[in-house]
Amino acid sequence: MKNDTEISREFLAYDDFKSEDRVIRVGTKVPTNK
Repeated sequence: MKNDTEISREFLAYDDFKSEDRVIRVGTKVPTNK
């Protein structure tokens, strides 16, 4: 059984992955010339 620190660390890593994936999707759908 995992302890709270392991669970929170995996959750944060998953949340960061989803946030990065969302940024990539938005950047792909809405290209900018910057």
